[in-house]
Amino acid sequence: MDINRWSNVKRFRMLGLRRMLSAPLRSLPHFLIIGAMKSGTTSLYTYLIQHPQVVRGMRKEVHLFDNAPRLGFLYRAYFPLRMNLRDYKITGEATPRYITRIEYAQHAAKIVPSAKIIVLLRNPVERAYSHFKHAERIVGRALDFEEMVQQEIEALGQPDYDLPEYWEAEAHLVKRGLYAAQIRDWLQFFPRDQVLILQAEKLFDDPQTITAAVCTFLGIDEDPTETFTYAARNTSESRGSNAPPHVYRDTKPSVPILSTTQ
Repeated sequence: MDINRWSNVKRFRMLGLRRMLSAPLRSLPHFLIIGAMKSGTTSLYTYLIQHPQVVRGMRKEVHLFDNAPRLGFLYRAYFPLRMNLRDYKITGEATPRYITRIEYAQHAAKIVPSAKIIVLLRNPVERAYSHFKHAERIVGRALDFEEMVQQEIEALGQPDYDLPEYWEAEAHLVKRGLYAAQIRDWLQFFPRDQVLILQAEKLFDDPQTITAAVCTFLGIDEDPTETFTYAARNTSESRGSNAPPHVYRDTKPSVPILSTTQ
């Protein structure tokens, strides 16, 4: 078990007696924002919890299905009491790692089969570069974007595909941008009308319109979105172009792989 996974399991075990005992009285999430990482998931979640019909959970990212699926009996402990969700109120969470593996979709389908699934997809090169800058902050040293991308593309073609340990948590720059395969995995377990796929750039450019569309999908009133405060809440989820021009030029051979969406 990697360090990140252990820390999340430990977090479940430190929920507190009150929440653990009251878990059977609490709601399961009505929606999951499953990714992609660095594609506006924090911003969208922040907009939604301003809605009077959305009651926020204990934290934005619960990481149950990726790190602690065997602790599913404690999942409810992260969400509001059902008595606080009367009058058509809902709750949810946003863990962008969920989209990355088929087993996470399988775990989700077992525990929250009726949940609405929301996916934000960003230009794969922009997403990868934003992820790269995040990795630099995590490891505390300068990294080479083009070298990391090329290494991963070469590794993806190997049957024993593996990467240095820090890549698991802070990178997979290319693999996380292979959206088509990830979405197909989730559609094996959730019907298409239960899944909303959005372009992240549209959220960045017109957050009110996209948030209103999400509210309609969730079955809640879209009118309150006119009064929300809209500001990107994660600085690495910046609007507009993030990657410098040379990144597009130098990674041109990689673009067909990065942008696989069919």
